[in-house]
Amino acid sequence: MTEPNDRAKLIRKILTKAEDPACTPAEREALNAKASELIIKWGIDDAMLTAANADRLQTESIITVILENDAPKSYAHEMAIVGYHVAEVLGCRAIIWSQRGKGTAVKVVGFESDVTRVTELYRSLALQCTLELGPWYRKWVVANSRYGINGTDKFNAKRSFIRGFADGVKTKLESIYKRAVAESATPGTDLVLVDRKQRVNRWVEDNMRLGRVRPRRYIEGGHDAGTTAG
Repeated sequence: MTEPNDRAKLIRKILTKAEDPACTPAEREALNAKASELIIKWGIDDAMLTAANADRLQTESIITVILENDAPKSYAHEMAIVGYHVAEVLGCRAIIWSQRGKGTAVKVVGFESDVTRVTELYRSLALQCTLELGPWYRKWVVANSRYGINGTDKFNAKRSFIRGFADGVKTKLESIYKRAVAESATPGTDLVLVDRKQRVNRWVEDNMRLGRVRPRRYIEGGHDAGTTAG
């Protein structure tokens, strides 16, 4: 089995390639799929190892981390949803976190090893989302300029793309996750992962008070383009 440090280096190497502005959308999608598969399988291996080791089970800590993003404040909520979906698929609990005086972030609650993997993938995907948004937005402006688009239209187009990107990430990660669980050679993998997530949820219920997030509306074209890019 590949050692943790070797896995981390390989994943970072793949994501670095995906973060290259010269990378084509098709290449970026293939690289992300490979990195996501490695991250998910690593998480499954860790979960099974912990479940089989009573000492490790007792000492493994649940932590909370607030992951901010570099998106402008107006789009920080949508970018945080990218992190929300990454965290939820990778076995953590995610909360959209409104910060006074700052943009919206995502608060991730989970076992330390899982949170580390979430952080790595989210930061890379947030950067890649920005790389995909630029070219799409320029084409969108040219295609829609004859309709007299204004600042509000442009704002909605950008945030719709980012939200679509987040939803695309969720769909693809869920597919990779289900396949990885099905291919696991260890009996009871799905039960171990469910129990692990339930332990995180119980921690949240015992230690946090959560509010509600108001729904937002998006434009169809931007959301669909973002979903494809995600």
